[in-house]
Amino acid sequence: TGTGSGNVSASAGTITWSGNVGIGSYSYNTSVVLTAAAGPGSTLSGWTGCNAIAGNQCSVIMDSSKDVTATFTLNQYALTTKASGIGSGTVTSSTGGINFAYPAANTGSSLLNYGTAVTLTAVATNGSTVTWSSNCNIITDSAANSVCTIINMDAAKTVTAVFSAASA
Repeated sequence: TGTGSGNVSASAGTITWSGNVGIGSYSYNTSVVLTAAAGPGSTLSGWTGCNAIAGNQCSVIMDSSKDVTATFTLNQYALTTKASGIGSGTVTSSTGGINFAYPAANTGSSLLNYGTAVTLTAVATNGSTVTWSSNCNIITDSAANSVCTIINMDAAKTVTAVFSAASA
């Protein structure tokens, strides 16, 4: 169960899976060790119904019917957006709610799910110009704005919009 993904295997016998429910039959007093492997961008966050738990393993003694659950959680990563320089402008995100005006504010952050794509747009004001530095997968610049696209939130990331004063 949970927001993430993963697999569970058994040390003995066969578990037959239908969606996220697995069923196996065991003789009385059989010891079974279930091992969980989290999927990409997920973490094993817990077990229920075990006789003993050691890390990603759940031990069960089959002295009655058992209902065991492995819970996987989708990882979330912080996206920190900063602004610097001697110009001015705004920074917004397509998801996550980052929205601030620089120089009044110089940072915004959001917690995004693993695999999320996000587009950050920095719009220069008062004749300033803007560019992005670091962690953008795709940067599209024009005279008054710069778009930073992160195609996959697979780790915490920090990006900076650098505003420059207009040239005379």
